[in-house]
Amino acid sequence: DRQRWSMAHELGHLVLHQAFTLTPSAIEDEADVFAGEFLLPEDAMRKDLSAPLTLTALADLKSRWGVSMQALVMRAFNLDIVTDGQRRYLFRQFVAKGWMRDEPVLIPSEKPRLLRKLAESAYGQSVDARTISARIDAPWHLIGPALDACATSTDLRAATLATEGPIRRATGNLLSFRKN
Repeated sequence: DRQRWSMAHELGHLVLHQAFTLTPSAIEDEADVFAGEFLLPEDAMRKDLSAPLTLTALADLKSRWGVSMQALVMRAFNLDIVTDGQRRYLFRQFVAKGWMRDEPVLIPSEKPRLLRKLAESAYGQSVDARTISARIDAPWHLIGPALDACATSTDLRAATLATEGPIRRATGNLLSFRKN
């Protein structure tokens, strides 16, 4: 959830900030605005985020959108869906529950797929990095880790099965979460 936001924020820098004509804080703010719109588009957020936001609703939205509950609150605040008082109240709840660093609802890390898919298209399902590196005259120590960082078709099938399984509800908790 936080990694996804960080990646979108850095993408914002790459897209927006070729020349640094703004103050450092303005540059960071712009990258956050970019990340917000990139990950949580305004039209969709106006449909999904409605006041009053509850912790349960935020947990559900976190699992759907793959960003932190804190990012969702800030997006709601930036879109004037919640007031500053509501934003501060929710953040006090996060602090009280110890969720400032470790929020509930685990969002698994994503792996890119395109590079491995291209390699599989060209070289077959059992891609061998050494063969590819020899054929394209590229160092194996660069090709191997790049392919290893990508999701395989088996990874995708396993992830699909894990997310399509039944939701298990824990008893005695305020929130119910998918079991991973």
